[in-house]
Amino acid sequence: LEATVGEQGVSGLLFESGKVRTADLYIDASGFRSELLGKALGEPYQSFSSALFCDRAVIGGWQRDEEPLVAYTTAETMDSGWCWKIEHENFINRGYVYSSGFISDEAALEEFLRCNPKVSTTPRVVKYRSGRYARNWVKNVVAIGNSSGFVEPLEATALAQIIYECRWLCLTMQDHPQLPHQAIDEYNHMMGRAWDEIRDFLAFHYKFNTLRATDYWRHCWEHTSLGDFQGFFD
Repeated sequence: LEATVGEQGVSGLLFESGKVRTADLYIDASGFRSELLGKALGEPYQSFSSALFCDRAVIGGWQRDEEPLVAYTTAETMDSGWCWKIEHENFINRGYVYSSGFISDEAALEEFLRCNPKVSTTPRVVKYRSGRYARNWVKNVVAIGNSSGFVEPLEATALAQIIYECRWLCLTMQDHPQLPHQAIDEYNHMMGRAWDEIRDFLAFHYKFNTLRATDYWRHCWEHTSLGDFQGFFD
């Protein structure tokens, strides 16, 4: 229900039963809510909105009929973003990732259904923000996964980042049992760099995609920041 905060960071977790649980180290795996790192400790959030303009996705799918099964995910250009196609044995999942600054939810849904007339599930809109927390490890809290940052609805990227964060956490604790500040600072540097590299990699896809000349894509061509690589194109 609630996290209490002290000088060392989180001092305890209050559960619905009324009991308070304490630990030496807390792993924040609360997803977008970031209950410990973001809410309890108030770590600043760094937006990626200068490079990644999409902030919503409308999702739906249908039972596989006679479509050939392919062993990869397809990403297709749409008027105000892009659409994924994820193959499963008995189901095809589709999602339109778009920018609410250039298209309404209703118009995005209309475009999504027009391009995917087989959708049989009730489409749903998911809102998100792209960015990361300034530090993933603050005092006695380490955020893993979506509670530490998020770029776009790319499942493989999210899973890879979770593995990367867990691996570096284990190595840091193994090599530095006393957890000196320098080790935590290095962890935060590595995680921040990892998030920023993903941001820059995705930004290239928006900056240089010329398949459609819509208002959204013209904005991407003209205004997408390439982060650490911007200097190469100035």
